[in-house]
Amino acid sequence: MRDNKYLRITREADFMIRQGREVARRQSLVILIVILALLGLVLGVAFADSSVTVFAAQVPTGSYVISCLMDLISGTQPCASGNEIKAGTAELVLKAHVEISSGQPAQRGSVIFQDCELKNHPAPFEACDSGSGTWSFISTMHVDTNGNAEVDYGLVSTPTTIGFRFRYLGQGSGIANGVSAPMDVTWVQ
Repeated sequence: MRDNKYLRITREADFMIRQGREVARRQSLVILIVILALLGLVLGVAFADSSVTVFAAQVPTGSYVISCLMDLISGTQPCASGNEIKAGTAELVLKAHVEISSGQPAQRGSVIFQDCELKNHPAPFEACDSGSGTWSFISTMHVDTNGNAEVDYGLVSTPTTIGFRFRYLGQGSGIANGVSAPMDVTWVQ
């Protein structure tokens, strides 16, 4: 009799443990469903409608413009027509400007200035565009509140042509990462 009572208590305890596990599984499933439903609301997805297509938020592309400036004793001014500088007379300042299509300048982000190199020597941008050259790091600068960043490339004393561009990293600015069109600067006699 005593063994029967022990066996009955053991069975009841085993049954209660299994019931508790089943309740825990159901609660876990309910929690998972609630989390997925909330996630669906946040993302704007209706689970019941399989025809709904979700698109990632599109960050607007920007306008990425590089320009050539000369740093003269009298101040900074645009390079001569054709981005020419008389060799040995002025330092080259590269200016990056980033804005969205509505004309609003970037308020945040970084610009990576690059020059074109072919066999470890400065080269026109065509060498990099063709794949025979490589874009080389010059400097990284943050854009200011006008969407501008500038770097002083320095003085070049011999006639040559060098290609330049910049890469823009939006870093939460609301403007997509992008690359400026390349630009050659030519130092003349």
